[in-house]
Amino acid sequence: IQHRVEADLSRVTGGKTEITGLEFHPLSLRVNIRQLVIHGLENDPEKPLFSARDVAVIVSPESLLRFRPLLRTLQWQHAELYIRTRTDGSTNFPGAAAQPRPGKNVADLLDLGIERLTLSNTTLYWNNQRVPFRVAGSNVAIQLHINKDRRYLGSVASSDAVFDWKGRTTPHLSFATRFELSGNEVKIPGLSWQIANLRGHLAGNLHWEPGFAASFEFRANGGLQELARALRIAPIESGYLFVDGKGTYDTRGLSVKGRIRARDLNLKTTEVKPGILSFA
Repeated sequence: IQHRVEADLSRVTGGKTEITGLEFHPLSLRVNIRQLVIHGLENDPEKPLFSARDVAVIVSPESLLRFRPLLRTLQWQHAELYIRTRTDGSTNFPGAAAQPRPGKNVADLLDLGIERLTLSNTTLYWNNQRVPFRVAGSNVAIQLHINKDRRYLGSVASSDAVFDWKGRTTPHLSFATRFELSGNEVKIPGLSWQIANLRGHLAGNLHWEPGFAASFEFRANGGLQELARALRIAPIESGYLFVDGKGTYDTRGLSVKGRIRARDLNLKTTEVKPGILSFA
């Protein structure tokens, strides 16, 4: 089983996969992995692309009936993801080893369903910039393909997810997104999300060759109560928001243009009590 897992992960990522130990419990369909390492195109003594100290998976019995990987749970502890962009535009991401068959435009890499996902004590390093985060989600669906141009085409969705980023935790949200990933660019044709009765949409692209730059567009509308509580914006008790716009980021900095409207905004502070506000 260990060799099969290593081979499948290497096929999807294109990097050499190493597992120190693997335990399989057939009665519970549980798999425990110790020290999972996926190498990229790192140079000595650079850190590997991905490593996790402990990974635990419980396979759903439905997988045997539906011929599709379905997991009851997937969780890992103490994981690190290193992404590097070099001055010549290259990265440490190796790209999938699989290729589309003759006459086919894409090859399927992954079609995975996860009832409960927990990614704890995880740290992203982008060119040695440290970004710790935690993710928990329910009813997660992940699809991944690769086309003839060696671009990843994928989608991710969850009906109930929570993100902890730099000490701030989002409220429970549902989202669905599509993405394209190449050696020098990430495109997000669409990301739709909803928090309680606040919903929004985001699209954009990010590239790091010949220079780091991004462009994006966004819109959101709905109630503010849940979002304000999650972001600890204490003066906002309730209200309705509509916002849309677009922006860019490059060596000159961040530029955003758009519109914002709010109605029935209920603000309460100890100093001022403005009552119900509306503005555009």
